Amino acid sequence: MKPDRNDIKQWANKIDWPLLLFLVLVLNVKLIIKAACILLFLFIKRKELLRRQYRSQSFIWFYVSLILISVVNLLLPANSISLNYLVILLAGTGFWLLCTGASLISSSFTRTSTIEKLNCTLTVFFILNIVITTGQLLYIMWDAGDINPYTYQGMYQKYFISTGDRLTGISFDVSTTNAIIHSLAVIWFLSRQKMLLALVSMIAMLLTASNFINLLLGATLLFLFIFQSNRNQKSIIIICLSFTALFLSRISPQNNQYAGNKLFGSKKQSAPGMQVLPGKYTIDPKKEFAKKYLDSLAFIKNAAVIKKENSIAAESISLTAVTKPALPKANIHSEPYQRKKDTTQLQKRLLAFAEKNLSSKQTDTVKPGTRSKPGKLIALKQTIAYFKKYPAKLLTGTGIGNFSSRLAFRATGLQIAGGYPKQYAYTNPAFLSNHLALHLRYFSSDAEKHSLINSPDSVADQLVSEYGIAGILSFIFFYFLFFFKIAVQKRAGLPLLLFIGGCLLVGYWFEQLSVMILFELLMLAHKKELKETVSNEQE
Repeated sequence: MKPDRNDIKQWANKIDWPLLLFLVLVLNVKLIIKAACILLFLFIKRKELLRRQYRSQSFIWFYVSLILISVVNLLLPANSISLNYLVILLAGTGFWLLCTGASLISSSFTRTSTIEKLNCTLTVFFILNIVITTGQLLYIMWDAGDINPYTYQGMYQKYFISTGDRLTGISFDVSTTNAIIHSLAVIWFLSRQKMLLALVSMIAMLLTASNFINLLLGATLLFLFIFQSNRNQKSIIIICLSFTALFLSRISPQNNQYAGNKLFGSKKQSAPGMQVLPGKYTIDPKKEFAKKYLDSLAFIKNAAVIKKENSIAAESISLTAVTKPALPKANIHSEPYQRKKDTTQLQKRLLAFAEKNLSSKQTDTVKPGTRSKPGKLIALKQTIAYFKKYPAKLLTGTGIGNFSSRLAFRATGLQIAGGYPKQYAYTNPAFLSNHLALHLRYFSSDAEKHSLINSPDSVADQLVSEYGIAGILSFIFFYFLFFFKIAVQKRAGLPLLLFIGGCLLVGYWFEQLSVMILFELLMLAHKKELKETVSNEQE
């Protein structure tokens, strides 16, 4: 039975289309699209946003406080000022102002929309992300000609272990961003009792093959299972965790092995380029050819003996029918078909930068093949060591773009985190000798080391190193406590807060203008629902 025009109209009326458009555009990977989207909606809602109730939300002042800390830091006597750094300061201020604007817009949408509209709009957004992720996977399966590209090693491992990295979803950003969006959808749908959508979102999240997000979401689901879930939710959580185990053991076992090797080291090293998968044995193609060739000759000899001994022509084996040796088929899982380990242009550019800007001792540490501990751990030690050496900087940090931020990487002009005008390129010595040198160590070497666990980026590290104690206190009192109060009053918000808190250990998510905006919108939706519930009870 086809839906009539009235049904379609009623369904469309349940969606806040401007909000949906805002989410699609602001989460897009292109900074120009994000900025244009935020500025457009700020202009549209300019009159409404001047109301006092928007300015009273403390989490918005967190972004403003970081700008003030940066300005104060710039005016300290010990800090030198250059034209290139002033450009950095303006760029960083622009990023934080965009974060402020996005938060104001999210607050406006949650204030003016009904709970039903917010739920329907977020549901449509999450479904769109699932559809796009699925479409990307289907294209990979078609291109590889294999139903499971996660174990397909043909095409010089074009997909294989990096299949999940190509599933960027609706944002077309890195797969980690997509994994976080799907994870937020899992938690959101569980709180809304939409079990089927929670399961589908879980499957989509697993397809991104993000080991850290798998672990983080698994821990969040365990928390939900133990402390705040009913019988139906517990059943769905068990199924979700079972899906995780199935994916890691059957669909993409090499990701599980890869993550273990990165964290704990590999006990047994296979030959370079040789990947061994369950049920798919890697054999030297030369030995395989020789073995089958000798087997063919032996078969020919045996056939000749049978012909000589057997006088019945009909029962004899024709020698000519088997004289041609059987050639082995190409084994795409063998060494010649493995991933090419040629040095890319980006790696060459990073190595050239290291040779030019680092000392000879530091340059030796960034040569390809250097083996070390996880980069995240080293980055933490670098930050601690720096403040031990310069304790006076602990109060307000090193300054915006000077030690650990997406802006600091972008300003190098190496196109690590996006483009930047070369004439204004800037690299602070503290950043150069610590996190940048660490990044060069891993990301100028083979792609096997280009792992999230080796990247020094972290919101926690950024706040400590560039904004110091003042930045940490600002985050706690203005940002964390605002959403913690919501989570305490509306328990469904607590898993969201725990999950996003774990995400802050990796990535510069505030500067990325993506998942933090979605998180804030979800929490503000919980706050609105809480207010409406209290209001209804009072009536």
